[in-house]
Formats: sequence, C-alpha cells, structure tokens
Amino acid sequence: MGWITNQLRRIVKLENTEEDKAPSADNSLASQSVWVQLKNGIQQDAEEFRRAGRECEFELSDKDQVCVLNTSARVAAVITADLDANIVEYDYQAEGDNVAVPEKGVLTIREHGGTEQLFSADQLVSPEQARQMILEPVLFPDLPTDQAVA
Repeated sequence: MGWITNQLRRIVKLENTEEDKAPSADNSLASQSVWVQLKNGIQQDAEEFRRAGRECEFELSDKDQVCVLNTSARVAAVITADLDANIVEYDYQAEGDNVAVPEKGVLTIREHGGTEQLFSADQLVSPEQARQMILEPVLFPDLPTDQAVA
C-alpha cells in the first residue's frame, strides 16, 4: 500500500467527519429551545419591570425577533435569533436625539455538557445572565454595571 492509498483513506475519513459535524434536526430543535427560553425570559423581565411602575414595551416582531423599549430612557434592544447559525444577536437603538447606546453583541448557542447552552465571548452564561447582559443597558441605562461597582 502506497502513499496514494493512505491519502485516499484520509479523504474518506475527513468526509465522514464533516458529515458527523453537520447540524442535525435535533441540534436545530435544541437551539430553538434555547431561543424560546431566552425570549420568554426577556418577556417576563419586561413584565416585571412594568409591574414595578416603570415604562417598558415588549414587542414580538416575529418568531425569531423581539424588541424591548424603555420609553422613558428612549433606548431599545432588538434581539434576533439566527438558529441556522446558532447565534443570538442583540442591537441597541436610540429612540431620540442625544441618547447614547452600547454597541451590539452576539451570543452563540453551543453544546456544553450534553445540552445546548448560551455563550458570550467563549464564556458560558446562564439564561438569566444573558438576559441581564442584554437588558441592563435598556432598563437601567444610568445605573453603573456590576463590573464598575466591584
């Protein structure tokens, strides 16, 4: 057996590995579950904020996008899931003049410990941590972050 046979075997092995890495329907369903949990949590956070007597609107733009608007601070967060790419993007929008907003961010959905989990900058984050990271600049724009206080 020569080097050509070895190379051909490597090609077959690599092709099989690529097929194993292809996203499966189960993986897509798991990502969908992570997104639904995040979306529902964001809606609950917005409702809790309103119950506390604060101004906040939650809008379900479509099944893969939500918007949270703090009407008094004139800041909105648009959160969009791209489940084919296993990412959740969040972008901030100023709803008026002279309103500063943070830059957009991305969460990835990856397998960790046998289940799909959210990651920010390669760090595992809980759904609650993800919601706080996304919503804090909208709901509490004048409050220093936990990192600034520490």
